[in-house]
Amino acid sequence: MRNWIVAAASVAILAGAVQAQRGGERLSRECRQQIIELCGQERGKLRECLQDKASALPENCSAEIRARVQARMGDGQTNAPAQGKQRLATLGGVELSYGDNPLQRLDFYKAKTDKIRAPLIVFVHGGGWKRGDKRNATGSEKITHYTGRGYHFASINYRLVPAASVEQQAADVAAALAHLSKNAAKWASTHRG
Repeated sequence: MRNWIVAAASVAILAGAVQAQRGGERLSRECRQQIIELCGQERGKLRECLQDKASALPENCSAEIRARVQARMGDGQTNAPAQGKQRLATLGGVELSYGDNPLQRLDFYKAKTDKIRAPLIVFVHGGGWKRGDKRNATGSEKITHYTGRGYHFASINYRLVPAASVEQQAADVAAALAHLSKNAAKWASTHRG
């Protein structure tokens, strides 16, 4: 499971880099060069290479990619928490705890349906295990898209490195899934989004 989650986070970094370039914002020459040195220039193999070797990118290049992604998403770091809580309320979500640690929290959004037993989509943020937040990459579009099509939607936080090991983070994700599985129907019936 650990390799799968690391690969998913790597794909998120790569997707951010590609989107930043498509949006007219190119990565710096140094960062592009570091990616080429790490993975070569063959575009067809770039995604797989970055999935395998994203952790080998220098921090300045990873930070540049993250900054481009955040800028594209419109989540400024200075007001992201306030925007997140406002978005939570606007979209009819509720923040819930699945553990004792302040980071063991999740946002739950009820499906826009009268059915209580709707499918549930769970979003786990990326961030190389050491950064990120449940509200950073979900975007209101994902939430409204899925809830509007009859799905409950949840986005979870988990403890971060170095305060927690990767195994503890995987356990947090499992605990959040168990908590959602046990309580989603109850929340959906009492929480009207």
